[in-house]
This record gives sequence, structure tokens and C-alpha cells, in this order.
Amino acid sequence: MTAYDVPPSDPNQVYDITVGRITVNPPLDPENARYESFVGRALEADSSFFEDGEPSMPEPPAPVVLACQHPQGDGVCASTQLRVRGTWNTPAAIICENGHTWQGTVEMMRSAISILRRTS
Repeated sequence: MTAYDVPPSDPNQVYDITVGRITVNPPLDPENARYESFVGRALEADSSFFEDGEPSMPEPPAPVVLACQHPQGDGVCASTQLRVRGTWNTPAAIICENGHTWQGTVEMMRSAISILRRTS
């Protein structure tokens, strides 16, 4: 996901979301982010701005699947059966199927809410 949805009407509503996995895109590097911003403004101003031979948009980073990284046995848990709890404006509390818990970022919570809104 490259952009987040508009916040819900009540951004302080608590969401408790069960997801099979959360897939997120890492942020664009600064050069690609600046270029993407320039392209967006140019296209908004004039949709015919780019013609044949103009540079193409950079490839977005490959999505990353969020999985539990808690140690378990000889490796890590790696469960992708996750429950996410939080609000639009607070970090996500993430709990895997084996009961491991850790804190995500506000962006992770927004990702989860966006996924919920698109699939409901």
C-alpha cells in the first residue's frame, strides 16, 4: 500500500482487527519520493505532460509481510496470524496466534484500518 485512506470519522475509535497477515510497502527512498511528488504535481497540472521517451515512474518497493519475530525454539515464531488493536492515532498493539505481543507504529495501525475498510 503506497498511501493511506482518509482517517475514519472518529479517529479515536478503538479497532480490534484479526488479519491473516499485514502487508506493507517500505517507504520510498528520498530520491524516488521526490520524483514521485514531482510527477504527481506535473500530471495534476497537465495530463499530457509526459510523452514517449519521458522517464518512467520508479518501481515501488516490494511489499513486506509482517510476521512475529519473537524467539521460539531454535528460530523465530514467524506467525502471520495476527490481531491488531489500536486507533487511527495510536500505535498498534500486535498479538500473534501464539500470544506474543509487540508494539507497531501509527502507520501500521493505519495500514490495518485501511485493509479493514477495503475488505468490509
